[in-house]
Order: sequence, then C-alpha cells, then structure tokens
Amino acid sequence: MVSRHPMESAGVLIQLAYLLVLLALQTSRVGYIAPSREVGIVFGAALGVLILGEGFGLWRVWASLAIVASVIVRAVAP
Repeated sequence: MVSRHPMESAGVLIQLAYLLVLLALQTSRVGYIAPSREVGIVFGAALGVLILGEGFGLWRVWASLAIVASVIVRAVAP
C-alpha cells in the first residue's frame, strides 16, 4: 500500500510556494522575483541527476548556468 502523505505534503507545499510568490510580487518588483523563480528548474534538474540518475548533458549545464547567471546579474543590478 502506498502512503498518501508525501503526495498530500507536496500539494500543500506547492500551494504555499505559489502564495509566497504572490506575496513577493506585491512587495517587490517583478524583475527581481521572476528570475529567482526559475532557480527551481535548476534544483529540479540537479535532483533528477542525483536521485533519478538522469543524464546531465551539455545543454542542461549551459541552461542551468544561464539561469543562475541571470539571477546573479539581477541581484547585483541597481
């Protein structure tokens, strides 16, 4: 029998994350929030490699670096 607790927890956490993004959009500029949300893609790719054993090809490396660079550039911009 499969436990439903991880699925229920994930559902609650996804909704909480969305509410936090909406709150951040109300208190900060969109230019700061939007690139930061994309870091989740990098974490997802890293977890896919580490946990699921997916390949980590050159395109994935370049895309991850581009996302991280955009967040860094936006963080140091005035």
